[in-house]
Amino acid sequence: MPYAAIMVEVGDDAASSGRVTLAAHLSVRLRCRLIGVAARMPRAMPLGDGDIGGYPLPGGDIAGGDGDLYQYQIEAIDNWLEQQGRRFRDAAAPIQPDIEWRSATDFPVDFVAAQARAADLVVIAQGRSRQDPYHSLDSGAALLNMGRPVLTVPPGIEAVQAERVVVAWKDVREARRAVREALPLLREAKEVFVIEASDEGAESPAQKRVDDVSAYLARHRVNVAAASVEPVRTTAAAQLIGVARARQADLIVAGAYGHSRLGEWIFGGVTRELLRSSPICCLFSH
Repeated sequence: MPYAAIMVEVGDDAASSGRVTLAAHLSVRLRCRLIGVAARMPRAMPLGDGDIGGYPLPGGDIAGGDGDLYQYQIEAIDNWLEQQGRRFRDAAAPIQPDIEWRSATDFPVDFVAAQARAADLVVIAQGRSRQDPYHSLDSGAALLNMGRPVLTVPPGIEAVQAERVVVAWKDVREARRAVREALPLLREAKEVFVIEASDEGAESPAQKRVDDVSAYLARHRVNVAAASVEPVRTTAAAQLIGVARARQADLIVAGAYGHSRLGEWIFGGVTRELLRSSPICCLFSH
């Protein structure tokens, strides 16, 4: 099934305009609508004198009461959302005329996850922190809550050609979903490389798995250039990035959080490392 709509999260981070540009070009290439989305939530209490949730009052003064503080935040958020809407249209409209803007006073993760019902793919920044859930979208939380494939974009990346794509295979539900949900992009690719990292002595069953995935993709008119097993030398994420660079790929397709997110953050994991340090765009599914 082709994508009918791509959604991109817009923020005031330095990479936001580039992310919108990337999503706009991708939506043109895949012949689908582009939806921009943004949200912020007022904080219940000021952070300090003269500062209300990141919005300084004129003259550094504090408003008279809690109602004043809340209303000031609401007005500041309304202005911020209007500004982001203009930024989205300015960046996207010259590339893609079929655009739509959605915004709300809400927690970013909650709002973007809810609006994802209107999209087939959601484009977000790679790894902003969950330290400020009122103002920023945490990529890990987004992956868990979106119910849609998520394309994470590292800082400084403004285009994804996806002519060469690495599929990171692991025999779990999340990887199976990722391959299925990436099909519109994989069909457009010139070369797709299916890779599984394997411990010594487990190469034979791993090769059978990647061969099955390769055959599945071929039946969906995807040009699989190689289906191979990589011995584990460093971390799986570092190996995937290394393979992608060696193959000149600019997209990695992977399942997200094949283990629990808590387990990944305690023991480490592929999803966590890719979100933290991948220089290449990643399409995740959970």
